[in-house]
Amino acid sequence: MSRTCATRLVAVLALPALLIMLASNRAGAGPLSEVILFASKTDRYTQIQTVRPDGRDLDILIRLRGDCRQPDLCSRTGLVVFAVREHGSWNLYRVDLAGRNLQRLTSSPSDDRHPSWSPDGNRIVFETNRWGSEELAIMKADGTDLRRLTSDQTINRFPTWSPDGSRIAFVGWRQGSSDLYTMPADTSDHATRLTSNFYADVTPAWSPDSLHLVYGSWNHLRGFLAVIGPDGSPRRLLQGTESASYPAWSPDGRRLLFTARAGSGVALYTVPVEGGSPTFFPTPLFTAVYDLVWKRRPLPW
Repeated sequence: MSRTCATRLVAVLALPALLIMLASNRAGAGPLSEVILFASKTDRYTQIQTVRPDGRDLDILIRLRGDCRQPDLCSRTGLVVFAVREHGSWNLYRVDLAGRNLQRLTSSPSDDRHPSWSPDGNRIVFETNRWGSEELAIMKADGTDLRRLTSDQTINRFPTWSPDGSRIAFVGWRQGSSDLYTMPADTSDHATRLTSNFYADVTPAWSPDSLHLVYGSWNHLRGFLAVIGPDGSPRRLLQGTESASYPAWSPDGRRLLFTARAGSGVALYTVPVEGGSPTFFPTPLFTAVYDLVWKRRPLPW
């Protein structure tokens, strides 16, 4: 066999492996296919920032003349919905992951907060007090067709849509206690109570398989993270999460991201879902960090 033919044969044999490697990179296991969003405190306002899961490329996604909080990313469309406090009230906006195409979704003297995308990117569930008490509402992705989701005249907060699209988890205040609830995404009937204790349970986040929820819990002395699954039994993650807040699940379902005090500032940490020693996340310390989100970016095709 000539050298030229051998070279061509090697190239032909190598091509499938190269295509598989490129397809794998595009489909995206690893940091390039995922992004972390959070709100951070500056001297005057809070802003929305992004960072890779390996700590690189820390950047500002959006900074407005007002407090920007509670981002959520739709992995299908690449749009980020978030809340902004301006002129004394909170309203909802959306923007793309490049920080472009800013659009205001609600304009009300009431407070619209804690938005969460449906997995298909067609709808947004959020918390609002436009009917008096804090209730949950739902609207289309462009802010139209707004309708009330709960109407029990209590306090309902922190809604989050399950990745499979079937349920919405939220925190309900009943008889002086805040507990976790879920309800079908297509109706406000038959809300199911998941926790019942003397702790303050807040900020639930779904696992990627929609089977578990991680949340923050406070017993008036200290806080910790807990995970609750289909069996309904909460499991506390006590080691290293005593001051943990705003937990988020990694897209592969293996780790939890959270904020906690670190010296004179606040840092990000990760911990295995099964529990164990937290790992410091490689970013600078912040004055304050809120509202963590860890999701996959949209596929590039």
